[in-house]
Amino acid sequence: MNKYAIAIAALGAFAASCSPGKTQLTPSQAVDAQTAAGNYARAESMLDSLIADAGDDFTKAYVFIHKKDSLYKLRSDFRRTKDEVVSYVERYYGDSSLVKVKQWIENGVLEYRVIDGDTLFFRNAAPNVFRVDKEAIARAYAGNDGGRAQDSVLNVNLPAILSAPSGQIADPKTMKVRHRITVKADVVPAGDTLRVWIPIPRSDVPRQTDIEILATSDSAIVSPLEYCHHSAYMEKVAEAGKPTEFFVEYKYTSWGQHFDLEGVEIAPYDTTSALYKEYTAVRAPHLLQSEYMCVLAKEIVGNETNPYMKVRKIFDYVKQYPWASALNYSLIKDIPQYVVDNKKGDCGQVALLLINLARASGVPARWQSGLMMHPKSFNMHDWAEVYYEGIGWVPVDVSFGRNKVLTNKGGAQFFDSGIDSWRMIANNGYTCGFYPAKKYPSSDTVDFQAGEVETSDGNLFYDKWSWNVDIDYMN
Repeated sequence: MNKYAIAIAALGAFAASCSPGKTQLTPSQAVDAQTAAGNYARAESMLDSLIADAGDDFTKAYVFIHKKDSLYKLRSDFRRTKDEVVSYVERYYGDSSLVKVKQWIENGVLEYRVIDGDTLFFRNAAPNVFRVDKEAIARAYAGNDGGRAQDSVLNVNLPAILSAPSGQIADPKTMKVRHRITVKADVVPAGDTLRVWIPIPRSDVPRQTDIEILATSDSAIVSPLEYCHHSAYMEKVAEAGKPTEFFVEYKYTSWGQHFDLEGVEIAPYDTTSALYKEYTAVRAPHLLQSEYMCVLAKEIVGNETNPYMKVRKIFDYVKQYPWASALNYSLIKDIPQYVVDNKKGDCGQVALLLINLARASGVPARWQSGLMMHPKSFNMHDWAEVYYEGIGWVPVDVSFGRNKVLTNKGGAQFFDSGIDSWRMIANNGYTCGFYPAKKYPSSDTVDFQAGEVETSDGNLFYDKWSWNVDIDYMN
């Protein structure tokens, strides 16, 4: 009897003895039970057997490949020891660090998992404490006003956008960009074909114009705009002892936009339209509109009937949650609920919470993401768009709305119905297919910003390759 069979038999016996009348666990449930118990090595061994048993039936194997990838991602995210966490905290708390760490573990501020008997913390668990715990923030950032590198840029850019008529794109920024992916030497056998998807700007978004693909490292296929992840796809054969490089160079113009909706009477929605039905619908994963979320949405918006005021109330509610470094989105079953439960969220997490609450309140909303291109503040970034009848799609960036130090006319509230000019939009949705199709689960099963890489044998996670974006600001 192999290890997998023994594990299944043991779990089946346990289920039978402790839960009379219940059916025996399926292989997938048995793996999940081992993972939940922290027995990752056992779960991985079971998955190896299940994948081998599937043989040429890739559809059957895919479920188990996905679970094994998730275990790899969990090990990647949860890798800090308690000693490492304490060492970081000692910078601010000295001899009382152990006591504070114990408190933060007990109240859930420090995220951890027990993996094969070891208590391991999220890779950024310690820095996150000083982003979400008020006492820790005060200790670490006393005298710091919280300003960010992009604030000086925004304090010039936003007034220029606000000077334009409501809804008009304004203050264009033209950029030449080279997005490079480098696969490390010998992470795949020589002769294997590497498949790469690199995000590029969409041409179906009014805030992006004059898009040109200037060069690619290899012959590239550009995805149709019907795909919500917009990409350039390339292939190359790996050579022994050499890294494999791919790049896309493009030029485009990004525009800011703001809608002055204060006091505007917005037309009632056509609730029979395809658009309304699609963008207020429940959508797994993450936009589940659970009973909890529907009750929360009602508490937030109250008796408000104006769609913009509903969104503004939701925006003001969501922005209370501070930014914190996030787990790989693939590891979270319900991101909006995660934000509420953990009282924190990065840009994409709070965007999904806002979208979920908007939909639950009868306001069409969708995901948008790509890169933030601000000088000296480049990063990946996610936000939302909401739809108002007679007006159209309006950008909403609740993450930027958390900024308390903007001094421009609009301030942080600008972002409840506007967006700055420093964006690259590649995605008009989340968790959707690639073109050409990926065979294996993605490194990020929700978003698409760094890129994706796979071989004939499986997906290549981020530790097997690096990415870099060079930006030439042309105005």
